[in-house]
Amino acid sequence: MTSYPIFGHYRGILLPLEIIMTGIILEISAFFFLRYLKNRKESRPSVVELSWGILFLSFGIAYVIYIIGDFFFVSREFFLLLAYTSLTIGGFLYAYQVESSKIIKTKFFFTGFTLLVLFLFFLTVFIAPTWIQTVASIAVFPAYSILLIYFIKIFQKIWVRYKLHIIGLFAGFFLWFLGYTAVSDTSIALFNTLDIRIFGDFIIIIGMIILGLSLNAIPSLNEIGWSDQIKYILLIHQSGICLYNENFKEKREINQNVLGGALAAVKLIMEENLKRKEKLKMISKAGDVFLIEEGEYTIGTLVVSQELEILKYFLKKVIQQFEDFFNEFLKKWDGNIKVFKPAKGIINKIFSIEKT
Repeated sequence: MTSYPIFGHYRGILLPLEIIMTGIILEISAFFFLRYLKNRKESRPSVVELSWGILFLSFGIAYVIYIIGDFFFVSREFFLLLAYTSLTIGGFLYAYQVESSKIIKTKFFFTGFTLLVLFLFFLTVFIAPTWIQTVASIAVFPAYSILLIYFIKIFQKIWVRYKLHIIGLFAGFFLWFLGYTAVSDTSIALFNTLDIRIFGDFIIIIGMIILGLSLNAIPSLNEIGWSDQIKYILLIHQSGICLYNENFKEKREINQNVLGGALAAVKLIMEENLKRKEKLKMISKAGDVFLIEEGEYTIGTLVVSQELEILKYFLKKVIQQFEDFFNEFLKKWDGNIKVFKPAKGIINKIFSIEKT
């Protein structure tokens, strides 16, 4: 039977571990909030980043309260109540923020479920206090379910560019969940030793480090919606003639007026690049962002709503594969643009967007 506050050998190990663990969780929360504020300043706020900041903050607050209750007070019931309240409210706010953003189409199922758990939690406080931890733990599962659904979306959308980092995200969250289970009172009672809590703390810390490194390597969680940001693609010969163009929204060639404006904008960029040592790769014009990638014979341009790293990566791949496939035609091009119609297949394959 574990007694509180924790003293002796276990205190010397657990207290530093849990302070470090809590610091890492709060740092990840701050990471998401700072990203949200940065995106908001640039008029492209990400509700998902705000919601993840809230989720991690609720866990961070809960762990701070756990430390106070488990290491400095004889009676920990009040502190457990505060910690579980933080987790339950955090789970509810997280579910609401993610589902209201419509990134996942679950029609507020998880928000409603978490709200029900929140109601049962406060009801349990008065009628069955011994069940508080069990009810509060249920509130965590909607959050993990949403994370799983969200990760599947990430897996589908940006796997090609961030394979290693997505694996890191899965591994980090799995270790976090495993560690969180190990440090619970239920696990401690089952194993009848605080050694399981030490194990859980180490697992959580390892998971948080992997998670933090993976999150830091992905430029923005907005990457998940990259396909919605693309408006047009143009492949232009160095002479200034458009070899291929496509309207991603309407799934056809670009309107001639729009095409003329886009070509004029690209021409200005190329003229500017002739004067610069460091060439421009991006320019904003009339609310659109022009991403530029130069090859040996061609210039690729993506007209998008938002500058994303994954779109730059895709554009670079388009130019590489386009010039490899049409190398002989480009070397001795006679002005016939019909030979470049197969470029549609290259673009479809790279962007993985179905077109009719």
